[in-house]
Amino acid sequence: PTSSPTKFPVMTTPEPTISPTKAPDVGTSGPTLSPSMKPSVSDWPTSHPSGSPSLSGNPTSSPTKPPVVATPEPNTSPTKAPVVATSEPTKVPTQSPTVANPTTVPSKPSINQPTVSPSKTPSIQTSSPSKSPTTSPTDRTYPPTSSAAPSSRSSRLEYAGNDGSPSEAFPLGVCQGDCDRDDDCQGSLQCYQRWNNETVPGCLGGDYSKTDYCCDRPDNYLLYVGNDGDPAGKFPLDACEGDCDVDDECKGALVCQQRSGYTEVPGCEGIGKRGADYCRYPTSDYEYINIGTCETGADKWQGPASSADKSNLAVSFFVFGDTPYDHGCSTCNTCIGEDGNKEEDCSRYDCILKTTSMSELPVNNTCTYEGREYDCVKNGIIPYVNSKIASEDAAFVAHVGDILKGNITGTGNRRCTKSSFASRRDLFNNATNFLIVPGDNDWNECYGYNISSNTDPVREMWRDHFANMNSPFDQFSQDFPGVVGGGRPTIERQLTNPENFYFEYNSVAFFGLNSVVGSSYVKDIAPEDLNAVWVEQILNMSTCTIKSLVLMAHVEPSSDVDAKLNNYFNRCGSPLPTLFIHGNSHPKTYCMTKSGLTLTITVEAFQSSPLLVSIVRDPAGGDYFHVYDPDPSDSNENCPSLQPATPSPTAPPTPKPTHAPNTFGATYVPGDLQVSCDDGKLTLSKGMNCKLLTTEKQPIQYSNGTSSQEVMHARADGAGVIPHIDGGWYLVSNSEVGTGGGGVGTLRFDATGEVIGYERTLNGTSRNCGGGRSYWNTWISCEEDGDRGHCYEVDPYTKYTNQTKVVDQVSVSNIAIVFISRTGIMSFTARMSIF
Repeated sequence: PTSSPTKFPVMTTPEPTISPTKAPDVGTSGPTLSPSMKPSVSDWPTSHPSGSPSLSGNPTSSPTKPPVVATPEPNTSPTKAPVVATSEPTKVPTQSPTVANPTTVPSKPSINQPTVSPSKTPSIQTSSPSKSPTTSPTDRTYPPTSSAAPSSRSSRLEYAGNDGSPSEAFPLGVCQGDCDRDDDCQGSLQCYQRWNNETVPGCLGGDYSKTDYCCDRPDNYLLYVGNDGDPAGKFPLDACEGDCDVDDECKGALVCQQRSGYTEVPGCEGIGKRGADYCRYPTSDYEYINIGTCETGADKWQGPASSADKSNLAVSFFVFGDTPYDHGCSTCNTCIGEDGNKEEDCSRYDCILKTTSMSELPVNNTCTYEGREYDCVKNGIIPYVNSKIASEDAAFVAHVGDILKGNITGTGNRRCTKSSFASRRDLFNNATNFLIVPGDNDWNECYGYNISSNTDPVREMWRDHFANMNSPFDQFSQDFPGVVGGGRPTIERQLTNPENFYFEYNSVAFFGLNSVVGSSYVKDIAPEDLNAVWVEQILNMSTCTIKSLVLMAHVEPSSDVDAKLNNYFNRCGSPLPTLFIHGNSHPKTYCMTKSGLTLTITVEAFQSSPLLVSIVRDPAGGDYFHVYDPDPSDSNENCPSLQPATPSPTAPPTPKPTHAPNTFGATYVPGDLQVSCDDGKLTLSKGMNCKLLTTEKQPIQYSNGTSSQEVMHARADGAGVIPHIDGGWYLVSNSEVGTGGGGVGTLRFDATGEVIGYERTLNGTSRNCGGGRSYWNTWISCEEDGDRGHCYEVDPYTKYTNQTKVVDQVSVSNIAIVFISRTGIMSFTARMSIF
C-alpha cells in the first residue's frame, strides 16, 4: 500500500467470548519493525542507522519480534471479524480498527497460525474504527511502493523449482525457492542465500537442503553479497551485508565486523555465512567516525576522545612539520659573523635581496633564515606546546622534517649550513621534550650530499645538531604527565643512523624514521632499507606486549617497513592499531585517513598550529587515535593565535556563590535570572538569550523571507533536538491537543540556527505529552490519553512515521519514554519523565 494503515494489533489472541467471532488471521511473526526498503547509507545521516533497532525490545537480538496487542476502548468491538488482506488492497482504511477484549491472554501465540510476509503490513477492515493518525505529507509514503509488487503466497517455505524451471513458477513468490539471484524473485523480493540452513526471514518451516528462498529481507538481516569487491556494483556494502575485509568496503561510517565462525554482528539478525565479515553501525564510544573529506578527496576520520579524567588515555603528544621555511619574505635573514655574533647588514648573503643567484651563494654563508615562520614557531608554537606539557596535557612534541626551504635550482640546497642548523637547534631547544626526523630539504637535497655513502659532512652536521649524544634532543628532558603514569622513557637510536629513534611508553611503540622525498642512501643504496632493518631489530626484541604503534617520518616509509610490521603481527597473532605521521604535502588543514587498523596523519605546514594526537585505550581492548587541531582554520600563511595553558591560580578561592555553581562548563550562570526576553514574558539566566519564532496557530517565518504553509501546532509540549547531516538540526515538538488533534510538528534549522522549514510529521493522535529521542536519532512521541495512549516513532529526516506498530506494552496514559542503554531497552513512564 502507498500509505500505512493506522494503529492496529499485529498479533492475535485466542477467540474471545465477545465478537468478533473469529480471530484476525495474522501470523505469529507479524510485520517486521524495521521497514524493508530504507534508504541506502549514503542517504542517511551518519548518526542514524538504516537498520534502526526495533522499538519493541532489544534491537540487537530481536528486532522482528511483534509488539503485543493493544487493548481497545470498551464497547467498541467490531461486529465482524477483521480480515487480513492476502493481496494488495485496493483501498487503505483511514481509520484504525479495534479488537474486542479477550477473555484470556495466552503467554505466546499459536505456532499453527499462518503468517504474513514481514515486508507488507496487512490491512484490517472493521466496521467500528476509532481514530486515524496519518503521515504527513501525504505524497511522501514510506516505505516506497514497488511497481511490481510480489504476489502474496503462503509464508511457509516451498520448493517451487530451480534454474527457471518450471517456467510458470518463475519469478518466485515470497518464501519460494530455489532461487539463485534476485531476478529469480518477484518484484522487490530478494534471493536469500543460505549457508547453514539458517531461518529465512519472514518464512516458516524447516529446510535442511540449503535451498535459497525469495523473501522480503529486513535491512538488519545478515546478507552475504560478495567478497573482495566483487560484484563491483554491490560495493561498498550496506549495513548487515558481507563479506567485507576493511572498513573502506562499507558505506559511510559503517565498520567491518571481523568474525570467527558465527560471531554475532551487533545490530544485525541471522547468522550469515560462517567466517564472513559484515558491515555494521558503530555500537561503541570506541569507534572511528567519518568527519568529512580531506583536500585530496579521501575520507577524513576521527577517533574517540579521552575521558575527562584521562583514565583511558595512554599518552598525548604534539606533532608538526615543514617549518620554518621563511620563503617569500623580503627581510627575513640574519647573518652570523666569524665571532659568533649576528651582523647588522646581511644583504651580502641575503637569499631574497641579494643580486646573485642561489647557485652563487657561498657554501660557507652564515645566513640563518629567521623570518616570519621562525618568529611564529619561536613566539607562538613553542610557548603553547610548553604550556600544555607543563599542564600535563601532552608528553612531548615531534617535528616530521623540513626545517629549511628546499632547493629549486637542482645544484643542491646551500641553506644547509652550520649557521642555519645551529639556528634551528637553538630554536627547538626552547621546546620541552622535543624530537625531530630529517626532511629532504635538510638531508638528501643539501649541497654536498653523497648518495653512495651513509655519511658525509652535511649529514654528520645534521646528526650532531639534532640526534647524536652531544645534541640536546638525544633524550627527553622532563618526565611525562603523572596522569598517564609519569616517568621518562629511554630513547634508543640506531647505531649507524642515529636520526632513527625508538621508545616505548604505556605499551605504545614510537618510531622516528629517516624517510624522505627522492633518492637516498637509506632506502635506495644500502643493501637493505635501513628503516626496515631498524624496525625489525626493535620488534624482534618485543615479547608481543605492544598494543599500538606510531611511526613518524617526513614521508611514509617503504613497503619493506610494512613487511617487517606484518612479520611482527603474524608472530604475535593479530594486526595492531598503527599510526603513520608525515608531512611534505603542505595541506591547509590536516588529514587523517584510515585503512583497516592503519591510520595516516598528514600534518600542516609553515605557520600552522601543531596537532595534539591522543592514543585512547578502550578498557575492553584496543587503542584508538584522536586528533585535536588547536587552530582548525586555514592558517598556513598566518600565525595562529594559540593561547598557552593558564597556570593554576595562587590567589585564595573566591567567595561562595549565592546561586548554584556552574559545574558543567556552560557559559551561562544557572539561576542568576537577569535576562528579560520577549517583552518580559520570559526571564532567563545570565548568559542566555531567546528569540520568538512563532506562536501557536500562526505561520513560521523563514530566514529567506517566506513563511510556512502550515501553522504552528497548538499546545506544544515535549520536544527534542535531532541533528541533520548538513550541520543543522530538527526541533521535534509534541502537540497535546486532544480528540485526534495532537501529533508532532517539526521545525528545521540550518547550521547557523535560522529556521528554514516546518511541517507536521505526525497527525491524528491525541494529547501527545512527553517522549524521548532514540539513540538512532528518531523521536518517540507518547499519548497521555488514558487507556488509549500509545507511543509512535517519528523520523524527521525521512518523514517516516511508524504509526502501525505500537511500541508500548499495554495501552496506558503514556507520558514519556527513556532509552536505558544503547541496545534499545526502553522504559515507559506514566506520570513523570526520566533523564
